[in-house]
Amino acid sequence: MATSRSAIGRVILHYDPDRIDYAVTESELRELEESGNTTWKDICLMSASAFLGFAPNAIGELTSQDAFHLTAKLFFNSTLGVISLVSAVAFGIAWKSVSRNRRKVLDRIRNKPKVILNSNNLEIEEGPEIDRAPTLLTGKTKEA
Repeated sequence: MATSRSAIGRVILHYDPDRIDYAVTESELRELEESGNTTWKDICLMSASAFLGFAPNAIGELTSQDAFHLTAKLFFNSTLGVISLVSAVAFGIAWKSVSRNRRKVLDRIRNKPKVILNSNNLEIEEGPEIDRAPTLLTGKTKEA
């Protein structure tokens, strides 16, 4: 079933008056998009899980020795464990910073002046092409 362009000209919207809509600028959208990047979180969690793998191995190797001997297993597990811990902390700080920036943008959007829309301060344009367009429910025009 093909529909002509004029048949799509009118849309009826049932709007919830208790709903709050926010106007967002292009720069705010760009800031939200940039702050929504989860790379810092992903690397932080990956580093933390790597630390949880290396640290028990290093501790197990260290406690199994009677006297301290620097073995390859102890060296690599402790070195990679420390690197993982330091990177988890560093990327966690970066993740927190990005998250804080996102919250600032959202607070700025939420704190914009509120405009209450009602039938008195809304201008709805009615034109001949809108009046002749079929309604969504019946498919008939007002003239018909």
